[in-house]
Amino acid sequence: MCFYFLMHTAQLHTHLVRSEELIPNMRYALRLPRIGFTTAWLPVVILASLISCTRPDQDTKTINVTSFIEKGNLNEAATIILKAQIEKPDDAKLLYNLAVIRKLQGKLADAKAIIQKALQLSPHDDLIKLFSAELALEAGDAADAWDRFHTVSESARHQARSQYILGSIYAAMRDWSQAEGCFRATIALEKNHTPAKAALAFVLAMQEKYEDSKKLLAETETVSEQSPQTIRQIAECYLALGDAKKALALASPLTSDATMDAGLWSLIGRCEMILLRFSEAESAFTRALASIHATPWTRVEYAELLFAAKREDEALAQAMEAESLLESAKTPIQDPKLYNLLATLYARRGQMLLAHKNLQKSLQLDPTQTRVREILTRLTSGEPAKTNETPSPHQ
Repeated sequence: MCFYFLMHTAQLHTHLVRSEELIPNMRYALRLPRIGFTTAWLPVVILASLISCTRPDQDTKTINVTSFIEKGNLNEAATIILKAQIEKPDDAKLLYNLAVIRKLQGKLADAKAIIQKALQLSPHDDLIKLFSAELALEAGDAADAWDRFHTVSESARHQARSQYILGSIYAAMRDWSQAEGCFRATIALEKNHTPAKAALAFVLAMQEKYEDSKKLLAETETVSEQSPQTIRQIAECYLALGDAKKALALASPLTSDATMDAGLWSLIGRCEMILLRFSEAESAFTRALASIHATPWTRVEYAELLFAAKREDEALAQAMEAESLLESAKTPIQDPKLYNLLATLYARRGQMLLAHKNLQKSLQLDPTQTRVREILTRLTSGEPAKTNETPSPHQ
């Protein structure tokens, strides 16, 4: 998931509550949305952290590829680093910079392999450790990101960048209160940290502190020259607050510079889905799934669209494929929405044992889901579900 704690909104479920049932007479709205929080902020942060690397032939000069990256000349920046590596193949700083560039190019696997080598060469470098945590988070493994973050020295953990990364990890783990504390700490250390403000607005919305979220969001929007990543996060916030039209208006102009950005097209698809424009939503998800950056969660989101469009057989096929991909990648599933979706689809086909199994998995991931627990209890006892019950997506 890139930083859209690119992580979903309750508004999709408003339509589903009205039109689709889960267990007999129980609504699909019980499922928690995957957070629309995004890790797309990472390029903004890591760009500022590029290490100035000494040239192997002239110690008084440095290799500075920041200007190339700012202009989008990532291939040229990578070429400069690779040429320097001919003479210094085991320079941890060069490897770090190359990993940053590979991340910006969307080559996440390459970036992870490179940063791992840099860590082996320089195991006590906090900057390299932080970036390895960011990459783990980008890959959707919050547990690995947590472990990597806690190898960073105590003093380095209290810097603005570190607090922002820790907040992102907490958000990925759905620990909203801890995430809020970290983002507030980031802003206290760096008051003009716009990505942190946008992230905080999202986290506040997920805690149903809507007025505080809207106030912070309005403040964030007044900042001029915002990065595309920050605009995306703001769009996710509006989606979380239920304003799909506003979110779509912010996200759509970004597509001209990100034609194959899976996260952005997923965001647009979710907006269109909430607006019940299923054809446009499917077009957006088709683009998202065609991207090399698409993840199994992109497929889950597409399955949600198919379900909302009453194409349940296709939805089940996509959800099962996503589950298979996640299991084969051995990435810990930390979001219950896939299991809730599968439970819904199985129940509607009369496959109650499979529905029961997936609800159990969902509750293991998030025991705070009150409605899931109630439905599971009724299924276990054989008691029929109540007719007019519509579980909240936040429970």
